[in-house]
Amino acid sequence: MKSEEMFLVKRYAGRMSTSKSSVRDLLWVVNSPHLLQLQDSYSVLSQPLRECEIEPEHLHRWLGDSSSLRLGYYFEQLVYYWLAYVRGCSVVARSHQVVVEKRTLGEIDLIFEDDDGQLTHWEIAVKFYLHCHQVDSSAHVYLGPNANDTLEKKRQRLLDHQLPLSLVHFPQVKKRQAFVKGRIFYHWKDSNPNKGSNILSAEHLKSRWLRRDELLSFVAEQSRRYCVLRKPFWLADLLADECLQDSLSGEQIVSLIENHFRDHQNPVLMSVLQDGLGSSPEVERLFVVPNGWPNQ
Repeated sequence: MKSEEMFLVKRYAGRMSTSKSSVRDLLWVVNSPHLLQLQDSYSVLSQPLRECEIEPEHLHRWLGDSSSLRLGYYFEQLVYYWLAYVRGCSVVARSHQVVVEKRTLGEIDLIFEDDDGQLTHWEIAVKFYLHCHQVDSSAHVYLGPNANDTLEKKRQRLLDHQLPLSLVHFPQVKKRQAFVKGRIFYHWKDSNPNKGSNILSAEHLKSRWLRRDELLSFVAEQSRRYCVLRKPFWLADLLADECLQDSLSGEQIVSLIENHFRDHQNPVLMSVLQDGLGSSPEVERLFVVPNGWPNQ
């Protein structure tokens, strides 16, 4: 690897956690559209959160050094904070292991008393799926970046296994709901990304994905700058003061991605930025996957 490219890899470590960024991630967790289309009994009603309702320094101190957290756990932490410290809900159980005759059947994410005093069971998840045409049929599938996870599997596990856990072990629960946020990434050449789906919310967040060899063509079509995103900071859009200093040109991002895939096969998530200054320069999110994905 060239010395300049090594410098870029070491220099860019992703967005750092600050009180301001923690607040925006919490706002994203609460206010972003739900990912799944569910029956009313499983759906969480929107309850918008305003920035003035959050105490930034308390949230930041409570989260601690979140840079080492797994994305899912970071998301769960933010949901818990919103319920317990912003809404003032009484949390009865959190990450509760269900064990029967020394055998673990699963884990209940959250049981709490809602604003009406009703005991509520939530299963919580943040998921990122890439829309992919099946080669041998006209069907559409939604795969996780590592291609082992699918949207349909996750949805069925939520409804058929995780939420029913409280039926026996917490029979006093009145509501059982899935709180799932995230994004669906459509291929950058897909001319009809808004295709209907009976499992996706109509308002779900949409982004794009491409394979490694397509990145050069993508970059050549536009004059943009780019930031590689590091987990767990995949939630809220970037602000100018978080990324412009360390943003990369099209030539630099292509070189960085090429070198990444020489040694690694994990997909890379990056932010595409508009030119010039502004409080919110992010144009879109882009997943870059290996050429052989999803069958590598």
